[in-house]
Amino acid sequence: MFDALSSPKDYLALLARRRWHFLIPASVAILLAVVAAFVWPPTFRSAATILIEEPDIPRDFVISTIGAAADQRVQVITQRVMTTQNLIEIINKYDLYPEARRTEPITEVVDTLREQVAMELISADIIDPRRGLPTKATIAFQLSFDHASPRRAQQIANELVSLYLGENLRDRRERTAQTTDFLEQEAERLNRELADLEARLAVFKRQYSCSLPEQRAFNLRLLDRNELELFEVERREQTLSEQQISLRARLSQVDRMDPRAELDPRFLPPDLQLKQLRSERARLLGRYGTDHPDVRAAEREIAALSAAGASLSATDVRREINALDAEIIEAKKRMTDDHPEMKGLLRQRDQLEDDLARARNQPADEQEADNPAYITLAAQLETIAQEIASFAGQKEQLKARQAELEACIAAIPEVEREYTLLTRNYENTYLKHQEVKSKQLEAELAESVEAERKGERFSLIEPPLAPTEPVRPNRPLILALGVLLAGLFGGAAVVLAELFDNSVHSAVELAQLTGMAPLVALPYIANRADKRRRWLTRVALLLGIAAAIAAVLWAVETYYQPLDVLYFRVLNKLETL
Repeated sequence: MFDALSSPKDYLALLARRRWHFLIPASVAILLAVVAAFVWPPTFRSAATILIEEPDIPRDFVISTIGAAADQRVQVITQRVMTTQNLIEIINKYDLYPEARRTEPITEVVDTLREQVAMELISADIIDPRRGLPTKATIAFQLSFDHASPRRAQQIANELVSLYLGENLRDRRERTAQTTDFLEQEAERLNRELADLEARLAVFKRQYSCSLPEQRAFNLRLLDRNELELFEVERREQTLSEQQISLRARLSQVDRMDPRAELDPRFLPPDLQLKQLRSERARLLGRYGTDHPDVRAAEREIAALSAAGASLSATDVRREINALDAEIIEAKKRMTDDHPEMKGLLRQRDQLEDDLARARNQPADEQEADNPAYITLAAQLETIAQEIASFAGQKEQLKARQAELEACIAAIPEVEREYTLLTRNYENTYLKHQEVKSKQLEAELAESVEAERKGERFSLIEPPLAPTEPVRPNRPLILALGVLLAGLFGGAAVVLAELFDNSVHSAVELAQLTGMAPLVALPYIANRADKRRRWLTRVALLLGIAAAIAAVLWAVETYYQPLDVLYFRVLNKLETL
């Protein structure tokens, strides 16, 4: 049938013929769109914009202890604000969803409220001051709430804004306070650990005071000085020993009683004569041996003096032995023990040992010396003996001190290992304590900044207002969609009706069916009934259009906005344009 449509006139004739097939579906679609646009309850949205402001004090001066990024903190605050308990309090406070609360579980009502709350982050392109690269940063976020009542939408949005701002303040203060408390506890712990390490170091230093690594150089200097002192004491002791031997030799040659004996031996008493003879015999014995005539003559004189009552004290004999020992020592420096002279000295000493044994069996000589030379030499000998004894004591002390210093130096490597470990632990703990104290001061300063609200904060730059227009439904879009669907449905009805209709409506269609053109084509002649029906149709159409317009106006007045308000709003927009 569509093949016969070759001109616009044919299409107009088709529309005129199928007008009811087009008008009925189109009217139904438009009516449904109008009903949907104006019966659908409106949803109003109240939104607020919260700015994330930078700190008043630069970050270089006060380092914040809140390290999370702004978007992360906003998400965390969202989770804390949107808890079931908070939403239940909002529902009860503003008496939301009364019908749903009577029929549905409270969790589903809370989910409904949660679905009507929206949070959107607002980002901006900035330059990272640390790396100098472009990046995105969250500078603000928008909170909104959808509700059928504009007033309720504004109230709930205000409540959410208050919760966000309060939660941000509480969260920042809690975080800074927790950081300060943690650092304070850590500083106290490190302080106790430092005190314990200091006590252990003090005990260790007292226990190994001479074996500490820093004492090594000092101990070596003390050891060198001790060795020098010991060498000096030994040298002086050796000198005094030599002087002692010399004085003993001189003392053995001095008479204890008569000073004139040094000038004339005839004035010597028998005891001193015996003493000199014994010395002479010892000298001859050492030189010649026991069978020499001089030795025998000296022995006879000694025997005569002994028979006359002369005697020699053990002290004198010991003095002679000491003098002879000094001579033997000097001789050993020049000769060996096999030398004849050395053998004579040794025989002389053996003889003096025999004399000493005999003298000890004789009564002691109690007569005090009165020879000034003897007394002087004896006093000098006694002084030297005391000095030698003093030097001997000093030498023992120096040797003991040397052994102590050597033991301290030998123990340094082992002590150094434990001392280094203790010192390293102390230094590490001290550095950590200093670092924690520094961070604690920074945290306390950051806490003060947050308490005075000088840090990063949320500022309400656009408070939630009572909305004047709904965000849903989009009535113009619904009406436009209804018009589009009306055209589609009407056109589809016309096409379907024309496809299933086999009647002939024009001479062209007849020619196509028969293959021959008709001789003549009579036009349709309307009678009175047709005219009357056409007039009624037009009246019904006008009445329908009027009813539709009235229904639209009623729906606008009832569900959207009063007509007078809408009229003035349209006028204002026209004036603006």
